[in-house]
Amino acid sequence: MAPKGAQVKRTMAAFNWRVAKGFSAKDVSMARVLFLLVTVLATGGCASMSDFRFRYTTERQARLAWNGCKSNLPASERTVDFADGFKAGYVDVSRGGDGACPVVPPPCYWDARFQTAEGKLRVDGWYAGFAMGASAAFQCGTSRSNNVPSRLCATPSAASENWP
Repeated sequence: MAPKGAQVKRTMAAFNWRVAKGFSAKDVSMARVLFLLVTVLATGGCASMSDFRFRYTTERQARLAWNGCKSNLPASERTVDFADGFKAGYVDVSRGGDGACPVVPPPCYWDARFQTAEGKLRVDGWYAGFAMGASAAFQCGTSRSNNVPSRLCATPSAASENWP
């Protein structure tokens, strides 16, 4: 099997040949997209696609949960910061976290504008949303959907005692 560098050179040579033969810009851009897709899949493998699907699914579940419960909240809690915190808490639990609020808010809240009284209220809104999102995820049971089934096996000495 040829090294990856040689494969890339052959692929680029074939791509340049297509351009020289007069393919349209649309064909060329589609070929680039296909080339990038094949490169990502070849170097990332199934694990990265599975991770991407898992991240996408948990974030989608969080958005759906937020859309389902925001109408039941008072207007004071339907802020962007509360929503972001809700989704972060929901995702944390969905990905196996314990739902405990982080000690430090996300980096987007580290700016100087959040050092004011209004900014601190926004950070508090994020934390309140996080706690509610984590609670919602526990109630929905999403924390149980990402566990890998396992079983304790008998120790070798215990197994040999039962062997005829």
